[in-house]
Amino acid sequence: MLRSVPTLSFEHFARAFAKASDAPCLQAMNVPPGARSFLIASLARRLERPILVLSPSDAGAEEMFREISTYLGPGQAFRFPSVEVAPYEPLSPYPVAVHDRMRSLFRLSRVREAASGGGALVVVCPVKAALEKTIPPEVFAASTFRVAAGEEIDRDGFSRRLAELGYARLPATSDPGDFSIRGGIVDVYSPAHPRPARISLDEDRVESIRWFDPGTQRTGSEGGELTVIPCSQVITRGEFLLAATSAVPGAGSDLLRQGIRYHGADAMVPRLYGRADSVFGHLGEGSVVVAEDSPACLAAARNLFAEAEENFLLAGQEKGLPVPGELFVPPEELARTLAGFPLLCFDFLEIAPFGRKPSRRGEMDIEGNEEIRRTTASSPSEGLLLPLVTEAKEWWKRGARFAITSLSPSQADRMEELLSRYPLPFTRAGSLREFVLGGKGVALCRSDVARGFRMPELGVAVVTEAEVFGEKARVRKRRRETSAPLEEFSLRELRVNDLAVHVDHGIGAYRGLLRRVAAGVEGDFLVLEYAGGDRLFVPVEKMARVQRYVASEDARPGLARLGGTAWQRAKRKVRDSLLSMAQELVELYARRQIATRPPNSPPDAVYREFETGFAHEETPDQQRVIEEVLADLASEKPMDRLVCGDVGYGKTEVAVRAAFKVVLDGRQTAVLVPTTVLAEQHFRTFRERLGGYPVRVESLSRFRSRKEQAEVVADLAEGKVDIVIGTHRLLQKDIAFRDLGLVIIDEE
Repeated sequence: MLRSVPTLSFEHFARAFAKASDAPCLQAMNVPPGARSFLIASLARRLERPILVLSPSDAGAEEMFREISTYLGPGQAFRFPSVEVAPYEPLSPYPVAVHDRMRSLFRLSRVREAASGGGALVVVCPVKAALEKTIPPEVFAASTFRVAAGEEIDRDGFSRRLAELGYARLPATSDPGDFSIRGGIVDVYSPAHPRPARISLDEDRVESIRWFDPGTQRTGSEGGELTVIPCSQVITRGEFLLAATSAVPGAGSDLLRQGIRYHGADAMVPRLYGRADSVFGHLGEGSVVVAEDSPACLAAARNLFAEAEENFLLAGQEKGLPVPGELFVPPEELARTLAGFPLLCFDFLEIAPFGRKPSRRGEMDIEGNEEIRRTTASSPSEGLLLPLVTEAKEWWKRGARFAITSLSPSQADRMEELLSRYPLPFTRAGSLREFVLGGKGVALCRSDVARGFRMPELGVAVVTEAEVFGEKARVRKRRRETSAPLEEFSLRELRVNDLAVHVDHGIGAYRGLLRRVAAGVEGDFLVLEYAGGDRLFVPVEKMARVQRYVASEDARPGLARLGGTAWQRAKRKVRDSLLSMAQELVELYARRQIATRPPNSPPDAVYREFETGFAHEETPDQQRVIEEVLADLASEKPMDRLVCGDVGYGKTEVAVRAAFKVVLDGRQTAVLVPTTVLAEQHFRTFRERLGGYPVRVESLSRFRSRKEQAEVVADLAEGKVDIVIGTHRLLQKDIAFRDLGLVIIDEE
């Protein structure tokens, strides 16, 4: 590929932005999308000053955040998302988005307070979010406070202050923005921390602050101090409410006067604080702004503001709400604001970014990986990865870093097996970040990076599995704030007054969590109430002996009696029934253990190539089941496996791969389904998935004529049909197989 002589390099960026007082504008042309996140992370590490990244879309911002987080490491990249509410729409913003916004503002405020650079920090936001104004920096700073051991706090005042900041008082604290009070215990989950804090009070004195697991409620290490930040853009302090309600009287003002955050109350932010400010107002001196595709960003800004103006005329004006310019940054104001910041734009069109004349514009010596994908797609199966291996060897000879990444550990394992057939020296890296910072040679690793690049200047190349075998569809889930992994039993399963079962004492009513002193040790206890009002206090360390009561009948059972014999008799009866059933199963499986079958061969290169053609990213459970099925097929014992999963979780792909492996070994597969419609659906899925391979798939159902069925039955007996999919028709006496190797039953 012919390229012009590069006029920009990473060193140009670093030197241009080295002085915090300067505000240059650089425009890098035609930089591959995958290289942008790496360049931003590298620049943040070099400058040690905040960088705000603008993306024209929500999806682009999410992809950029994921990649920058991979290159920078945890705790250095943050989201600043949109509130996900149309302008002037009477809805409350998505809480998780608000928490992300507050978390980013908090990190930016910490950098502003620091005497020197606060280290690498990148905030990624879609341009829509950057235009949505929020709490001004002075109000945010005044609303943030810390709690440390040894301090004195007024419990009622503390609770009132949390409520003003948007925290919700609940029986148990499990999500950011929750708090709960139980006697001398105050739990607070501030978005500023990855885990909630448990404050132990002695009268009004803070005795200790410990972090705890929100799922199990078990306390862990003792923390230094708790930082409380706002959980809402609407802070209901008295002076703010007075200012807002006196400005515009009405039904909404009446609710706000009472401290109620009604749907659409966020539109009153300018009236609450006298003004609202955008994320740009929270950036400290020397912060750098990076824009992806500045013309698209400006177009998105204009579209949002036009929508705000239209919605204001339709709904906002009549209600007396603030004008669009008070709630959103107008496009012309955006251009004026960006003129005061150092600006780096990754563009494709030579247009003055946001109306600014760039001090330097040019291309960089960076390539994408489209050529690797094209040559791989046209390569024969036996040399499928030859183009990738050839490129990797060239980088290895130069002493540079060449990383091959996969989205999951199982995909990385598969890539390692495929590459092991080529004369290429490579290692397995712990993480992509560690390798690009200090590695050498060729390495395989797992990462969330889906877009690669090759950059000779910094001696780094990243190639993703999707760029080699084709894009995989990621399962997009609505994002939820992460918390600690759940234990075997979680208090989230129980609500106060739910029935619970203690393994030794039977059915009781759960009355909540209590902190008390027992045997001279203070701890948390589950309170279970039994017949006659007797209570059992279970330490949280032994909560695994308690489970929520679940039954198929709607009738509510009676509570057991502590010390009674009824529960023990019921347990003995169940134990005897289970022993009888177990005896029958032992005899059945003993007969199965004696039976043998010709084992299938281990997966070969053709099978591994077939795996890579899957259009989606395997889930961990799905990959585990696939490997277990392959192990069963390679055993001399007949496979008897039940695969369970909800609709859409990939059971069909498990069946397709098992059938394909059996066919590769010269045997046949029968797929039995309960309905004709399902048979037709599976027939199409198998044919589409196995397209391009010499595998004949047929179906037997009432959708086929008698003549067609007779031909399939005859070919099945002769071994000309590899996979047959059908309903109960497969069970009729005229069906015969030449060499049946696998039976798959769907919806047994």
